Amino acid sequence: LTEPPPAVDDALRAGFNPILLNEKDKLGRPIVFASVGDLDVGALTKQGVTTQMLMRRTVRESERMRLAVEASAAPLAGHLLIQDIRHCTVGKFLRSTKFFSGQAKVSQDYYPELLGQLLCLRGPPAAAWAVSQAKRFLDKETGAKIRLEVGDPRAPLLELVDADVAEKIIGMLKP
Repeated sequence: LTEPPPAVDDALRAGFNPILLNEKDKLGRPIVFASVGDLDVGALTKQGVTTQMLMRRTVRESERMRLAVEASAAPLAGHLLIQDIRHCTVGKFLRSTKFFSGQAKVSQDYYPELLGQLLCLRGPPAAAWAVSQAKRFLDKETGAKIRLEVGDPRAPLLELVDADVAEKIIGMLKP
């Protein structure tokens, strides 16, 4: 495999760039943040990004997360995945379904039981429908770990992370 050309890599980074934070949540779990509300596989395809590139990025970040979970004080607790889903639309979701289902399959097949909790922040009106569709790709135990929040993200974040970590995550949210 070769690395994508710089312009394609820039589009990939702008479209899908999960980040393993150096901080832990209140249970000592590693935290991964991803802004997925702007993810539009159809638009990325027009910029030369392939589903294979997106999946490769998924596997790379999943490996980083796996190592962080193994090194944590409570590896059986998994990790906290925080996704900003603001700006997600039904159209973007439908154009990205192949990627999301592939991502779920990789997680279940190669990284089972590493998800401690998924917190989806700033969900748009159609988010409840999209989350219910996403849960179809997951086993029931994993689906139960998904929490959708709309509105101000501070309160749900403060339930899971310390105030300084919450402020850092809020600073990473796209306007």
